[in-house]
Amino acid sequence: MASRLPFRQCLLGLLIAGSAGNSMAEEAPRRVHDLQYGTVLYEHFQGHSFEALTRFAVAEKRGGIQGHGDHPKLVQGGIMLAYGMTREARDLYESLLDEAVTPEARNQAWFYLGKVFYLEGDNSRAADALGRVDGEILEDDDEPLYHEWLYLKGQLALRTQGRDAAEIIDIVTGELPEESLWKPYLGYNLAVQQMAAGETESAVRGLNAISVQLQEALPELEEEPEEPDEADLSDEDRQERADDRERRALFERVRLSLGQLYLQQGNYAAALENLAAISLDSVFSDEALYHYAVAASEAQSWGLALQVLETLQQRTLFSPWLQQVPYARGYVYEQLERPQTALAAYREAADHYQSLVTRLQQASRELSESEIIEGLRFEVDAGEDEALQRANLSLGDPRIANDSYGRLQVEPGNFSLAFLLSRESFQMALRDLHELYQLKRRMQEREQQLASFDVMLETRAQLRERKIRETRDSLESLGAEAWSSQQSAYNRLINEAADIGDVAFFMSDKQKDLAARIEEVEDTLAVLPDNRSTAEQRRKFARMKAYFQWQLADDFAVNRWAAEKQLRQLNAAMDTFDQQRTTLAEEMTTDRRQTALAERVEESQRRVAAVEDKLDQALAQARHALVAQVREELVRQQREVERFLLASRHGQARLADALFQAGGRP
Repeated sequence: MASRLPFRQCLLGLLIAGSAGNSMAEEAPRRVHDLQYGTVLYEHFQGHSFEALTRFAVAEKRGGIQGHGDHPKLVQGGIMLAYGMTREARDLYESLLDEAVTPEARNQAWFYLGKVFYLEGDNSRAADALGRVDGEILEDDDEPLYHEWLYLKGQLALRTQGRDAAEIIDIVTGELPEESLWKPYLGYNLAVQQMAAGETESAVRGLNAISVQLQEALPELEEEPEEPDEADLSDEDRQERADDRERRALFERVRLSLGQLYLQQGNYAAALENLAAISLDSVFSDEALYHYAVAASEAQSWGLALQVLETLQQRTLFSPWLQQVPYARGYVYEQLERPQTALAAYREAADHYQSLVTRLQQASRELSESEIIEGLRFEVDAGEDEALQRANLSLGDPRIANDSYGRLQVEPGNFSLAFLLSRESFQMALRDLHELYQLKRRMQEREQQLASFDVMLETRAQLRERKIRETRDSLESLGAEAWSSQQSAYNRLINEAADIGDVAFFMSDKQKDLAARIEEVEDTLAVLPDNRSTAEQRRKFARMKAYFQWQLADDFAVNRWAAEKQLRQLNAAMDTFDQQRTTLAEEMTTDRRQTALAERVEESQRRVAAVEDKLDQALAQARHALVAQVREELVRQQREVERFLLASRHGQARLADALFQAGGRP
């Protein structure tokens, strides 16, 4: 079934939809209000879906994107859909619909939620979600999305309505414009379903109608003189050209299906007419040529059949089903009653099939991931030297081009992989392995970044040791221990003097000078002779000394308080000094910040190592799945080729026996 379901409108529609700001009724902001959202959009518009989703996860851990309402959620859901994360996109849209959103955002969310269910094959939920879409609002908001909505409704009808699907398809296609590609795709899918149900006549009528409809646009395409270079076209013209190519490819697919149907019905003239309409440079040309040869042989036009087979024989028998061409040549020569040539053709076919069987057996024995990759030719993104880039490509290389589904742009370099590349399961396995390798490369980069922290920590440790040595030298030069011993002495002397009430100890400087003068006078009076004059002086001196002693006693408390105040200040300063010295000693002994940083680095390294272990397991599983698919395909091809080998040898033996009995030389 040529079901057409691209996501080209998915992200564009999401960028337009949704509300922003604090009010749900406001228009989406035209400028980025949150830098986190800016990085997300940058990665998204660069085509880096994985990086964009990673940025979304980081933003969510940091409190979410602010200032854009539900717009980021719609964009995130669109990227998930395009990336194949249908379940995650479904959960996001379901949560979004539980909130207050604008009618346009709700409408598009229902549409994309229905699309998710459709992709998952949940037809009932898909029908329910798509049924909640307001067609008028969707048509006004995004007409291309409205046409895709109609297409999905038609596809669901094909899945669920059986024979009644034709009526629904007629209604849906009636609402689609004539130039829409959704219309012929729906008609073709309906015809395919009718063929599967045995309604051959209805299928033929439908395919003929589609063929006429598509052919109306083809003459204009053929009459165009010389198409301008793709780079010189506008986006609209480029899209129009892509639609024209798709329309022509669908036209040829329809004509091929018609040729096969007419061949089954025995209408060989109609089969030849439809198959002849397919151009030789078409992707369907090999298949069309083979069916053309079959139709010609059934019509007894052996010469025409042989001419077509010879044309196919000159081509690389790339597709596995084309391996029947060598045997068919021998059969046609036999029908033309050219036994010698037929015998040679059968012999060549047997040799070809035998070598092919040997090659397939060897490929199956030696099969590995590297062997598979060598059999593929990857497309590269625009670059300076495509040939040089191709020579160095491997899975995980960011230069490998991919589409919006994440599938790699790849062509088979080995015919054994040609059929596999047409299977979705192989494409998805190849994509998953490629993305796992990309993730592995990013984890290795992260590991290298963390390793740089080890160098930084070592450098910081060396600088710290130097600072510690300088600090210790500085402390030793300050004589910190002498300060502490002197403080202890001050405390002891002052406390002892206070305890015994030592008045002289607490004298002020002025009082100490006065006491020294009194002592000098007392010594002088002691040596003077006793007479009336000296006696008077001694009496005055006694009164002066008594007054001085009284003054000392009176000022004792004040002097002691002044000394103790200075001692307390000294003690406080020394306590601060000791505390700082203790803290400094602790810092020199253990660096908490350095230790915390080292622990964070070690924790990150452990987490990276754990992720790498899981990643290695996932890589092993992905490799096994990919190799298993290829090995299964090689075994299938080997069995198919062995049947042709057996048929060729039977034909060779039959003709050789007939020639021998007729007296000819085999």
